[in-house]
Parts: sequence; structure tokens; C-alpha cells
Amino acid sequence: MKFPDFRRATPRRREDAAMQRLLFAVALMIGGLSCRADRVLDVEAIDGSDALTLDAPVVLTTPTYDGSGQAVHPDFAAAPAWWMNQNSYLALTPYPGGDITKENPSLLMSTGTRRWRNIDGAPNPLVLPGDGYLSDPDILFDADSRQLWLYYRFVGGGKNVIKLIRSSDSQHWSEPEVVLSEYNHEVVSPSVVRRGPHDWWMWAVNSGPAGCGALATHVDLRHSKDGRTWDAPVKVDFPSPVAGYTPWHIDVQWIPSRWEYWAVYNAKIASNCATTAVFLSTSPDGTTWTARPVPLLVAGELPSLALIVYRATFAYDAASDAVTFWYSGASAAKDATDKLVWRTVSQRRRRTHVFDRTGGTLGANNLEIPKPVRLIHPP
Repeated sequence: MKFPDFRRATPRRREDAAMQRLLFAVALMIGGLSCRADRVLDVEAIDGSDALTLDAPVVLTTPTYDGSGQAVHPDFAAAPAWWMNQNSYLALTPYPGGDITKENPSLLMSTGTRRWRNIDGAPNPLVLPGDGYLSDPDILFDADSRQLWLYYRFVGGGKNVIKLIRSSDSQHWSEPEVVLSEYNHEVVSPSVVRRGPHDWWMWAVNSGPAGCGALATHVDLRHSKDGRTWDAPVKVDFPSPVAGYTPWHIDVQWIPSRWEYWAVYNAKIASNCATTAVFLSTSPDGTTWTARPVPLLVAGELPSLALIVYRATFAYDAASDAVTFWYSGASAAKDATDKLVWRTVSQRRRRTHVFDRTGGTLGANNLEIPKPVRLIHPP
């Protein structure tokens, strides 16, 4: 807020300015109290938040079926007006200490964006692999079927198989249905957007047979008329913002109020996917992308994500012009073992702040991306 210059103000203007300062101070005090009241129960505030953000980042309590509370691969979806309730949903995969046998798609619900709980009456986890392992859930609402859809990746038998389960109430789910099958590892972290009836889009990272050990990756785009049968992939123009870094896990959303796509993704270096930077790119058509040059987040900026920042998801609210992010990642275990502790951190940030930072206008141009650790079992 800009205040009048007291040196040139009339007595009346000085009184008005003084009243503005008083009201502004009261608003700050009330707002501060409101923020503090919101950081209780199941969230842990992180010190050192940026004053330009709307909320301080918080570590979420993510109840998992294995009891660890450690999870990765978050994906967010808010219920549309026609859904049976107005809850928000967060898909994720438990990942205690890097145990891939627990990496099974699970679903949490919330009346907001921070306090998450299991869904009464729903299977937990939603699916189990049998053999191989699962990862990379992606959720969205389908207005035609009036269902919540969850895609996920099965890895086994030399294949990446994308499967789909559907629900009309978030409690009862269909049997898994295979919608796509490719060789390892040509469909990593599928991200699906429904633009309208008969207009479905899926972006996915193609790392080839080396997977995590790939020297580089690229992004493929597929189209579908029903979200279940997909066309052949087309490689999209998705340039790397920093030399030597290519996408690993991606979340794409159509932003109707701004008439463009946004993609948030962690980027890997050659032969290592313990990623230490999350980036933002935009596109008017979903095929030609503009990379924001500065990372959205790097490992170490948030204590709970000190060593790794991994798959992230987000939600944009046009009314407040704010973006809520859910970042996953890891820090070292406190017991000095070689295991990592995986957490999800939420933060709401002003859109202008997000784009100023990633555009390099907030002094973050020289931000150093930390060197990655080596993962034995990458998620």
C-alpha cells in the first residue's frame, strides 16, 4: 500500500493518511492471527517463508495405509459443482524410506487444501500391483460420466502400463482398466486433461529403456475422444530451461481464465533422477512450450525437502489470482541412517510472485541447483 507524502500533505490529508496506516496495521494484525490459527493440528509451519507469498509453507500430515505418513507423487483435484460433495482430493503413493512395495496409489480428501484424511469406506490403498510396482497417480473429474477418474502406472514385464479406475462417490471403484501400454520407460508420470466432451489430452515423459538412468528425456502428447483409447504419441516442443536438465515427472493443467496450459515438473540430470529442481513452463496450445528460466523451487529451500524436490501438483484460483502448490520430496532421516524421509509440503503463492521468480525478476537468476544424491530405488 502506498501512503501520501507527509511533507506535502495538508492537515486533512495527514489525518486521512494516519487513519489508513492505522487500518492497515489492524488488518495486518488480524491477518497474522488468522494465519497462526490455521497452522495447528496436522500441519507444521516452516520458518523463513517469503513475505510476498500468501501463506507460509507447511508440511502436510498425509495419513498412509502403511502408517508411515511418508508419500510422494501428489496430484490434486477439486470437486466440481455437480459432484456429491465439495471436497478436495489428493492422490499420492506411500513411499516410506524408499520402499517401492508400498508405492500404491492412495486417495485422501479434505474440505480445504491442508488437512487431509482417509476416505471412509474406500479401499486403502485403492489398488495393489500383484507383481511389478505402481506409481504416478493422476486424478480428474469427468463431467460426462459424473465420476472421479484416477490413472496410474504399472511397471512390470518390461512394460509401462497405464491403468484407469473410476468412482461415482470416491468410496466404490471400478476394476482397473488398461488404457495404454508401452515399453519401458516410455510413459512416465502421465498427466491427463479433459478439455471437453471427446477432447482428452495426455502428456507423459518418455525416458526410453534406461528410465531413471537415461541421459535425457522428452515429453510426448496423446489425444483421446473418451479418455480410455489413446492415439499414437507425438513429441512436443518442450525445451529445457537449464542445460543438462530434462523433465522427469510432469503435471499439466489447462488454465481457462488465462487461456494457456501450465506445466510444473521436476527435472533430472543424466543418469540420475534424485531431482533437485522444480520448473514451470507455459503453452498456448499444449504442443509448443516456453520454459521459465529460473526454478520454481530447489532442494534445500524448504527444510523437509532438503535433499530432493520431486513430483509437484498445483491449483490456480482466478478469483484470488493465487496458485496453491503441493511439492513432494525428501530430507535425510534424523537417525543418521542412509534412508530418506519423504514428505509433501503445501504453499499458496501469488501468481505474479510465481512468474516474477521463475522469470528471473526477483533476483533469483543466479540460483544454484544443488547436486543430487544417488537413489537406490527411485520412485
